[in-house]
Amino acid sequence: MDYKERTKIKIDNLRTVVSVLLVIFPIASNLITHACSTILVLLATMGLSVILFSRARFYLTKSEKWVAWSFVAYFAVHFLSFIINWFIGDIPDFRPKLDHEGRWLLFLPIYSIFRYCRVSPKFLWTGLLAGAFFSGVYAIALWTGSSTEVRVSGSYHAIAFGDLALTFAFMCIPSVSWFSGKNSFYLLIPTAAFFSGIIACIYSGTRGAWIAIPMLSLIVYFYFAAFLTPRVRYILLTGCCLLGLAAYHHPITNIENRVNAGISEIVAYSKGNQEYTSTTTRLAGWRASLDIFYDNPVFGAGPGQYEPLLHRLVAQGKSYEIAGKHSQPHSTYMITMAECGTVGLLALLGIFASPLCAAFRLIRSRSAARSFGYALSILIVAFMHFGLTETIFSRNVFIGFYIVLVAALLAIEHNESTTIGSGT
Repeated sequence: MDYKERTKIKIDNLRTVVSVLLVIFPIASNLITHACSTILVLLATMGLSVILFSRARFYLTKSEKWVAWSFVAYFAVHFLSFIINWFIGDIPDFRPKLDHEGRWLLFLPIYSIFRYCRVSPKFLWTGLLAGAFFSGVYAIALWTGSSTEVRVSGSYHAIAFGDLALTFAFMCIPSVSWFSGKNSFYLLIPTAAFFSGIIACIYSGTRGAWIAIPMLSLIVYFYFAAFLTPRVRYILLTGCCLLGLAAYHHPITNIENRVNAGISEIVAYSKGNQEYTSTTTRLAGWRASLDIFYDNPVFGAGPGQYEPLLHRLVAQGKSYEIAGKHSQPHSTYMITMAECGTVGLLALLGIFASPLCAAFRLIRSRSAARSFGYALSILIVAFMHFGLTETIFSRNVFIGFYIVLVAALLAIEHNESTTIGSGT
């Protein structure tokens, strides 16, 4: 057996492993604790070995390079903020807390393993469909098996479960392109997966996820422009709105009660009420974050400094006691502004904007790439909304999910449209 044959066997075996990991990744991320991080590390390790030891070289498009550099910049800004604040004495000891931010450097190895193995799109779509479907089944089983009203949780807490389930649900829709040309019966698969993901999100009780639904629905509306006439899309949109309205008012979903409770808590807090709730602790944390940001507008107070500075503000007489129960303000944007300032906020917006620009490029290109572009745009827009009311990038499950799927979507689409070249 010559070198070429041995290499082909190794690539085939590696492709099988990577494909299986991609299929189970969405399911495991939402239902099994630490599974997301485990798969992230496995893919990154294999990708690093490809970069270091294989002869393959990958051409990256301009938009893909922007994505890679934006992820590196996000880490670099946090590291720079830490160094600056430690140097001027605002951080008492040299113990950087950059574990979460360091994971962004794994994008390129993970992208490389997907490119090198030329993973088929069917594994990507199968994983997303399975993730949505099993999240719904799990939520229904847990809800019906409980004697009391519960918020369904998965691998971590109810918020993460609801956010990921909603993301699965909408990312399943572009898989319709993959099913095109097949028997129309197969279209029931993404439909069932979509509603399963929505059910899971509803049973999680995650209000922060629900606010993303209108914008995600708009993306889906434009996606179907290639398949349906405007009249049919209007009818479907109207039907979805009516279903949403029914779900809102139906007692079993508890949506109306949770929305009304949130509004009442906001009104009460604006009148000076300091009772702790999931809403008021966010409002107080956001105000505290802005105070910290105003004192440190350029590079922020440094990673990990939100909590001690919050307690300092409380000691100074600020009415942020209800925010002190948490080490973060429940907003990715706010904690980034407080700890890394304006530069950090720009870096955060960069890790959203760069893949979103890549998604728009795919949407505008040939029809075969549209599904990847729409799936990517759904992922980005969903996470942009989730970050409003939750510090999503302080949790490994969100970071790993975001990195792996951005890398998979870009790499698999690139493999579908081009061949591996000799450039970088």
